[in-house]
Formats: sequence, C-alpha cells, structure tokens
Amino acid sequence: MKLTDEQRQIVEDNIRLATGIVSKLMKSENIANKVEFEDLQQVAFLGLCKAVYGYKEEFGYKFSTYAHPAIRYECINYIERNNIIRLPRRDSPRIKSKKHEEEIKKLRLGYNIKSLDVKMTDDSPTTFLECLEDEIFNYDSVDTKIVIDASLSDEERRILKMYLSGKNQTEIGKVIGISQNSISRKIKDIRNKLAEELNIA
Repeated sequence: MKLTDEQRQIVEDNIRLATGIVSKLMKSENIANKVEFEDLQQVAFLGLCKAVYGYKEEFGYKFSTYAHPAIRYECINYIERNNIIRLPRRDSPRIKSKKHEEEIKKLRLGYNIKSLDVKMTDDSPTTFLECLEDEIFNYDSVDTKIVIDASLSDEERRILKMYLSGKNQTEIGKVIGISQNSISRKIKDIRNKLAEELNIA
C-alpha cells in the first residue's frame, strides 16, 4: 500500500481522529488491562492508512465519516484476534438469544452512547448518526439496514441520505419542498426512531 503525497497529508491531518478512537476504546478496563495504548494506536494508524487508500470523493460523504468506522473496525479486529474481549462462560447458553446477540453487537461496536447526537470522539465533529450509513457498509450491518428500511418512510430515508451526505437543513428543505424548521423536526424524529429500534437511546 503506497500512499501519494496528498494521501500522506490526509493521514497526518487525521492522526488526532485515530488517536481519539483509541483513547475511547482504552476507557474500557477489559481492554486497557490487556493491550498497550501504543500498540492499539499503531493498529488505528494502519486503519487510517487503509481508509485513506480506499476513500474516493465520489462516495459522496466526508473522509472522517468514512474513516471512523474503518479505523474502529481495524481496532476491534485486533482486539478480537488477541482474545481481549471475552464473554463470561455462564453466558454461553444464551448465545443464540436475540437479547444476547444485541449485547454482543454493542460490545463489538464499542458504542456506549445516550443519543445519536453524541460525537464519536472529543476532537471530531462527526456524530454517531453521521457514521450510521458507513456502519452499514463497513460492518456489513444487515440488521441496521433492515431497521432503516422498516422504520423510515421513503421521505425520511431520502432526508437521512442527504443529511449523511453533508447537506444542511436548509438545503434539504429546498430539495424536499418544506421549511428548514420542518426538516429539523423530521431529522429529530428520524434520530428518535433509529435510537429506539437500534436500542441505543
């Protein structure tokens, strides 16, 4: 993987993003007790380089939106390969239960948030909602896609897609043909629906 000068600059510009992801992961005692910060940071940097290499402007969304789940994915894979995250043996009989699967998914994604508005890292303007579409692509989260298709109307899915692509509420309102205030309310409704269905709120 050979990066161009421009790609190397993007890597340098997003070092804080990668480090922020590692810092958040290391807040888990289960992880912090079994992996060195510097080791996981190097893995995050590798994920950042892969994201830079794979990103294309025609994707239609910001690099940080694309990079964040890619970096997390690299870190989570490293953690799992090293058996850092283990489920208690007493939980084994419940492995196929829906509730247990949801617990595993939360553990794998590492999200512990109260709202879709929460920033993914302290230094990043990117929120969980902005990364939702990339979670589908990068984690192959069929369940999340099913939730979006089942929970949102055609108009809501259209609004969500434009919102994730970086359009502001005024721009979305012009496309849909309604006021900015109406778009704001609809986005709030979308957040609440997804938070409830994905058991995030």
